[in-house]
Amino acid sequence: MPEDRRLEFRIGINLGDVIVAGDDIFGDGVNIAARLQESAQPGTNHIAGAVYEQIRHKLPVAISDLGPQSLKNISEPVQVIRVTRADATEPGRTGAIPAFETPPVPDKPSIAVLPFQNMSGDAEQEYFVDGIVEDVITELSRYPDLFVIARNSTFIYKGRAVDIKQAGRELGVRYVVEGSARKADNRVRITVQLIDAEKGHHVWAERYERDLADVFAVQDEITQMIVAALPGRVEAAQTALAKRKPPQAMAAYDYLLRAKDYHHRRTKEDNVKALEMAEKAIELDPEYAQAWAWKLCILGQSWARGYGVIRSDLAAVADRIAATLERLGAEEFECHRLLGAARLYFFSDHDRSLYHHERAYELVPNDPRIVSQMGELLICLGRHEEAIEWIERALRLDPSEASRRVAYLAQAQFFARRYEDALRSSRRIAPLGASHHAFMAACHAMRDEPDAAAAQAREVL
Repeated sequence: MPEDRRLEFRIGINLGDVIVAGDDIFGDGVNIAARLQESAQPGTNHIAGAVYEQIRHKLPVAISDLGPQSLKNISEPVQVIRVTRADATEPGRTGAIPAFETPPVPDKPSIAVLPFQNMSGDAEQEYFVDGIVEDVITELSRYPDLFVIARNSTFIYKGRAVDIKQAGRELGVRYVVEGSARKADNRVRITVQLIDAEKGHHVWAERYERDLADVFAVQDEITQMIVAALPGRVEAAQTALAKRKPPQAMAAYDYLLRAKDYHHRRTKEDNVKALEMAEKAIELDPEYAQAWAWKLCILGQSWARGYGVIRSDLAAVADRIAATLERLGAEEFECHRLLGAARLYFFSDHDRSLYHHERAYELVPNDPRIVSQMGELLICLGRHEEAIEWIERALRLDPSEASRRVAYLAQAQFFARRYEDALRSSRRIAPLGASHHAFMAACHAMRDEPDAAAAQAREVL
């Protein structure tokens, strides 16, 4: 339909009590739904977290978790989820990635690893298959000569029929990896294909069938074969050659994969289950540094999402876990990444945080989480122009996490006195909460635009 004739709706949906009085309806359920509708951009739907819990796994929708948001005249932050149909299409798009500009393909070899198919016939094994993919993405991200798209962006395609050429265009990569995995008894079978997304032909394919205990060796072999099949010379930094230390018991690794799976679901109930799984992994192997690191991450999510955790209590637990990780001397990416985050967010220990961030980046330079965190840390250190560069790179590595990172980008631009850029970035954030309007009012005030500043300030009231 021509764009000038297209009707674009924005919809807000909440789950809560409603008071009916004659022809009118009242109550928090209605008020929050109205604010969700206002926060949505034309053509998008925003639902509360409680609604998502009722439809998860039941409807073919693609979601983007925007986190807790402050909505106008609503006293408590509301978990906001942006929803689109899984098969929604626009010209040239699948609806998977936020509709910012299509990213250009980098000069260096660029690659995205899509979710593998679970061939076990058992939906309960999804966590294992997803964990294999996540590990392969991390291993590829160790290579500084590659450009690797993040898990969060590639997993938007999970459970969908994917046009490889279109996915390559949306993600801005030349190569795509797809495959399948099956775990049965103590055996694992993995099939992998490397595809040229521009031309649509296969570059390399292999099938592996090994003992479950060899799964780490298989992941390393898959990574090395993918890198070898790419054109040109791809060199690993010396730190990338460091091998992951496997757990003493495979069951500990299995529990860690379950913990990650629950963690990625981002609900209060799943966060509790994630913590239980991480603690079981630690119980089986008290020296398993990655399990300790992920326990720290899960606790951090409890605090960040307002799951009833008291910050002072969490900081005490985080301090004990950090001490344990430093005692173990774990030279692993996840350990340094999460220690850096803990030192930044819980303790404001910027010097120690910088050490861990720099070490994590040396180990895995393509992970958008460490790239973004480094940008946030540089804001705190007053190095605002550098922060802008880091956050912009994180946005390119992981387009799916745009709103949160764009907010930090706007902050860095504001402190760098690039107020017009800060306003432009802020307009990309959805939904715009009270804090965002207050920030935009400050930008207009610094540009000596009192009318525009007043208009934004009114949105806060």
